[in-house]
Amino acid sequence: MAQTLAPTTAFTFRVTLAGDVQPVLAQGVEGLDSTMDTEPLVEGGENRFVHSLPKSPRHANLKLKHMVAPANGPLVQWVHQTLQGSLTAPIEPKTVHITLLNTTNQALASWTVRTAYPVGWKADSLDSMKNELAVDTLELAYQEITRDPTAR
Repeated sequence: MAQTLAPTTAFTFRVTLAGDVQPVLAQGVEGLDSTMDTEPLVEGGENRFVHSLPKSPRHANLKLKHMVAPANGPLVQWVHQTLQGSLTAPIEPKTVHITLLNTTNQALASWTVRTAYPVGWKADSLDSMKNELAVDTLELAYQEITRDPTAR
């Protein structure tokens, strides 16, 4: 019998650093993409043909819009060490696991981002007169992304 796919009404993303047991729940994720540029090569002799040769793949920075994480948590410590360390210590790239969850916290899809490191951290504006959740946006550069075949 064929599996029916039903759309979910609300999404949450669980973000975990490799080796960490304290995940952060994200509201939004951008940058789960890879593109490969090509370089044209005009064929010699038969001048009417142009071939497209592949170049190295590249990735957009990953942006995680997440709820404020605990200040003593591994994610915040890693970000602060990288962004506020003035390069006094080497940048420590990490593997990041991102899982799309449905309303019952079942995994719908997951991605593994390798050799990631923070390149930006932005806190949304805070206003005590608004009844809104305070969120931060974390931006990561990374080397490789794969879609894990574990869900759906």
